[in-house]
Amino acid sequence: MMKRTGILMGIAWLGTIGLGASNPTAVQAAPYDGQIRQVSDVRDRNGSYVGSIDGYGIMRDRNGSSIGSLERDGTIRDRNGSAFGSMDQDGIVRDRNGSSVGSLDRDGTVRDRNGSAVGSIDRDGILRDRNGSSVGSIDQGSMGGSLSGSDRTTGALILLNRLPR
Repeated sequence: MMKRTGILMGIAWLGTIGLGASNPTAVQAAPYDGQIRQVSDVRDRNGSYVGSIDGYGIMRDRNGSSIGSLERDGTIRDRNGSAFGSMDQDGIVRDRNGSSVGSLDRDGTVRDRNGSAVGSIDRDGILRDRNGSSVGSIDQGSMGGSLSGSDRTTGALILLNRLPR
């Protein structure tokens, strides 16, 4: 069993993975279309900023470099634009081969491939380990104050240690 702090400090996904991309197929921000989109900040257990998810599903590290994206159809792409996995509409998280690696229940419970709870995502964006301890947060950028689908997917990926590398 892996230590939850190690997995969830996988929030360092944003700090260690975001190296920027020189590949022309790399994930890039969508051109500005005149609409303001949600931007949600991801924070570690101490409240320090470690990255963000914008309204287009682009995940960025603490330096603003793209590390991947979440597409509307549930596809998760790495920083080079390659399919990394997906999240089905029913909350099943799959790897690039289509194998289930976990799930996100409607109530925010995140489960591993065996169905065991590994943590949860509270309505207010707090990420909790299996013991209920706060391990980080996603600060909602939406005007309504609720988590977007991208926020929930990112939280599940953090708790499952399945973020693009």
